[in-house]
Amino acid sequence: QGNNATGGTATAALAAENQPTATQTLVSTQTQAEAVVETPDEPTRTLEPTMTQTPTLVPTASLVRVNEANVDQIRAEVESVRELEPFEGLDVFLVARAEKESRPLLYDQFDTPEFETAAQDAAQVFNALGFVSEDYDNLENTLNRRVDYLGGVYVPADYRIYIFGLGFSGVEKYIYSYEYTLASVNNQFGISEAGRYPDCFGLDESCMALRALMQGDAALSARLWWSSFAGNEDYEPISQYTPPEQVLSEAFPPAFVLADLKFPYEAGENFVTYLHNYGGWDLVNAAYANPVLTTEQILHPEKYLAGELAIAVADEPLGIVLGDGWQMLADNTLGEWGTFQILRAGWEFSTQLPEPVAKTAAEGWGGDHYQVYVNEDEGTKVLSVHWAWDSQADAAEFTQTFTDYGNRRFGTRTEEAPTGICWEGEEVYSCLLSVGEETLWLLGPDQGTIDILLGLYPDFTNLVIDD
Repeated sequence: QGNNATGGTATAALAAENQPTATQTLVSTQTQAEAVVETPDEPTRTLEPTMTQTPTLVPTASLVRVNEANVDQIRAEVESVRELEPFEGLDVFLVARAEKESRPLLYDQFDTPEFETAAQDAAQVFNALGFVSEDYDNLENTLNRRVDYLGGVYVPADYRIYIFGLGFSGVEKYIYSYEYTLASVNNQFGISEAGRYPDCFGLDESCMALRALMQGDAALSARLWWSSFAGNEDYEPISQYTPPEQVLSEAFPPAFVLADLKFPYEAGENFVTYLHNYGGWDLVNAAYANPVLTTEQILHPEKYLAGELAIAVADEPLGIVLGDGWQMLADNTLGEWGTFQILRAGWEFSTQLPEPVAKTAAEGWGGDHYQVYVNEDEGTKVLSVHWAWDSQADAAEFTQTFTDYGNRRFGTRTEEAPTGICWEGEEVYSCLLSVGEETLWLLGPDQGTIDILLGLYPDFTNLVIDD
């Protein structure tokens, strides 16, 4: 691929369903150390919205405190393999894996009016991008994103770790090693204090990259702990453990949702392992001081080490030409991962391109800027995605691949030229335009709206054929 802007000199230098009840006590199957059931002084009930907006009471979760004697040794072992500074003062609780226990915990910890609004806004963004249906309820997916891949939750503000499990034996120890790494890394590098963790609402490129770094760090540390310190009685259960795809399960989860939950863990571990093999934990630590900024860097660690940054793509806000009644929902960057997801993980199966095809088309990503606006009164949305590619060949390859996607998603072509194509679907009008190393995707309710949006993109205006 071609070259992006470069930076990151500091990095370049380094590179040279059995659940407990409220009265049960869970202890380690190995140490039988004391565990204490936490009973809140004033049990709270959290309102869970339903499709009819009728409040439903969610009971308080039964929490079982894990005694420090159970975790002190593991904590020291993780500090050893990860070369971390000690981090004390964390409370560790077990929560049964059954949804009747995990659900109230997640609602109690995270569900606020602001959280619900952010989840609903993200759902509309996901819908515009083709990831979910118009009526998709994104609240529980957003709650699931607060659960780390192995099955634990770290809450920085409360200095608490929650582990979904049945007893503090092999798998739970493994999850704890993962969560303790997250907590310690967060503490050592001041990530949550800087407002950078753990909230990644919608498609936020830099947040997703940071999350992948942290999750990958925890995944590698837990794996090293397992191979170095897990006893014979724990080793096999851990080797056979498969985390649930979702803690709060959906009957038919969209492909995008499942892939996005796995990305920070799987791609993140590959990234951190690459850095660790190249320069040890010092190089991994440098990725926090000299932050990884894009999912392109996560997917291609060599680009991070080379200091390759995203191409800046600056556009005027769509609101300038849309007029009254429109609200901005998103103004961010998709990244290589988000671009791949568009081509690969549409909510309608017929729009999903083969993974190798989508992967190849997205790999030429150089930078992008996307915006989503909604008009609640009219029930309409508009989307713009402006990509910059590493080369003109990469832009052409993406255009060809996206054209296949557009044909599948929107159906009828209404306009076509060597440099631009438009489709008209049911209550949607969409165009993909290309010039040099850039492409522009616009989506709106009708052609008139697209014509208005094109006023903000003079370089692409002459590419649309008049009727």
